[in-house]
Amino acid sequence: MCLSDLFDPDGIAVVGASATPGKLGNDAMSNVEAYDGEVYPVNPLGSGTVYDYEFIESIAETDADLALCCVPRHVQPQVLEECGEAGVGAAVIFAGGFAETDGEGQELQDEIAAIADEYKITVLGPNTAGYAIPQDDLYGSFIPRIHEVGSGNVGIAAQSAGVAITLSFHLTREGYGVSAMFGLGNRVHTEFADVIPALDEDPRTEAIVLHVEGTVVVETLLAVCREAETPIVAYTVGEHDVADAPALDGPNVDAVARDENVDVVLVYEIYDDSLGYPVDELEALSADLDKPILLTVAGPHEALREERERMEAFGIPTFDTPERGARAVAALIRSISGGE
Repeated sequence: MCLSDLFDPDGIAVVGASATPGKLGNDAMSNVEAYDGEVYPVNPLGSGTVYDYEFIESIAETDADLALCCVPRHVQPQVLEECGEAGVGAAVIFAGGFAETDGEGQELQDEIAAIADEYKITVLGPNTAGYAIPQDDLYGSFIPRIHEVGSGNVGIAAQSAGVAITLSFHLTREGYGVSAMFGLGNRVHTEFADVIPALDEDPRTEAIVLHVEGTVVVETLLAVCREAETPIVAYTVGEHDVADAPALDGPNVDAVARDENVDVVLVYEIYDDSLGYPVDELEALSADLDKPILLTVAGPHEALREERERMEAFGIPTFDTPERGARAVAALIRSISGGE
């Protein structure tokens, strides 16, 4: 799959653009107005301008190769087909209500997948808050204040865009910033295995953070992770994994790490209302044993509450604040990349 129209679009169409502050189509427009390229607000009901751009009735009247789709789920297949007919190469679908909800949603998602295949459109989403490449002033998202995410050296690929955006802000505060952030959502057409090689090849990316809730291409995901030269931090969630996890305290982590049959140690950290774990001790242990100790970090996000409760029930160490969680990722990046 080619991601060039996501990474370097010549023109961006915001389908469902709006001049009304607070609407999805207005927030998306406010985020792309700084991009150094053509921007097209598309809305057949729009008139006048939005952020000094003239409304356009149809995407067929644009030269866009990226579409940010700010429309309800039930019209998404029609919009995506119009994008395909107009030669758009990539689309971000923000709307939810697809396979994550019910049978009707699954049918809609299957339909947009078929359209994407027919027209060879790279689709990010659905059910995503989008993506960001700060150094290029490219913010394919509707999240307010996303411009405050600083340019840096950490690439993020997350199933939950909410987790990705939260981590992006924290890494900015920690002084690392973000080279690129992708919220994959339902992964109808763009998977972890597509994004990881692109981040690995990006000279600005010195570490990659993953948030994985599930994938049907496990072997492919593992293969691209093994092939990547860039250090990867993976945070995975899943009921069965958590239910089978033993409770770990400091001595147990040390014992597991020193086992000669263990090459990589994964410490699951949820940083919300909990005990905390000495990051400096893990970093020192990693250096002493010359093996990665991976800290998996999550934030106070709605989708993670149930996971946090399970982790607490099993007594697995946690971080007590988002800032400590971000410092854990920073410490891991230093540890496995050889930085100071």
